[in-house]
Amino acid sequence: MRIRHSGDGKVQEGPFDIDRLRDDLRDGVLGRLDEVELRYVVNAAVAALRDRIPTEAQPLTDEEWQAIALDSKHRQPSATIMDSVIREEVEQQLRLNEYRMPHVLYAISIRGRTDRKGRKREGWTSAENVLEWLYRDDQYSDLRETLPPRPPVETDRWKPMPPELWPHSVVKRADSTVRSFDYSRFTQSVQKAMLGRPGAQHKSEYVVWWVLRNLHGQDRVHTGQLGVGVLDCLRRVDDIAYLRWASMLKNIQSVRDFDTEARALVAFPSPRLVFAEGIARPTDVTRLPPDGQDLH
Repeated sequence: MRIRHSGDGKVQEGPFDIDRLRDDLRDGVLGRLDEVELRYVVNAAVAALRDRIPTEAQPLTDEEWQAIALDSKHRQPSATIMDSVIREEVEQQLRLNEYRMPHVLYAISIRGRTDRKGRKREGWTSAENVLEWLYRDDQYSDLRETLPPRPPVETDRWKPMPPELWPHSVVKRADSTVRSFDYSRFTQSVQKAMLGRPGAQHKSEYVVWWVLRNLHGQDRVHTGQLGVGVLDCLRRVDDIAYLRWASMLKNIQSVRDFDTEARALVAFPSPRLVFAEGIARPTDVTRLPPDGQDLH
């Protein structure tokens, strides 16, 4: 089978890859499932997809088949299946689990991505999008409440600039051990939260710079300082990335608590932070008035 994009209708290069599906699931659930559980969910989804092939499979056009036939590296497929069908089946298998947070986190990671070609629509951009999905009749309608309008907030513009210094050591929250500060590891952890978001690679590093500049001069820091610094920054930068990071840092275990966190983003938003182009001095931050207000 080949996968057909639900947006532009094009056929994805290469055959269906079960390992890639497992990797997507692993990245999405943020450690909430172990390897055995990941394998079980993927295998169950694939088995269910096999049963759906008679009704869901779509034939290749002659042009598509000829183009694929020229690629001798892969076995020639007989049909295609929509990417949205695969996503829905994985979500359905996660929904069957009594522990529902992996289901919610996977949905956010897939529906919140903007880096996948051929998507039918743009990925989620706000907490409102998340809550609209959460409150659907086929999801968690028992949590449904009327959303308040998001109040206007001020916007800060900051020209990203790497910190002149960063900590030499970090105190681990789990056991109070002291380790060398690992810049790459810290950046990679932020990238997990920013997975698939617009400009994720650059913005992840900008978030790290912002946090480290606020800790300037501290030779030893606590992991809690780093985590809360990222939390505060992402709350101003990207709702979807914030919810993923908050789920990890705050150890959110229930969908109800997750709903409360998402609703707070709407009702009590933080001032927005926009990363401007170019290089800036540490104090080069300008403040704009709340959305919709006059500049004068």
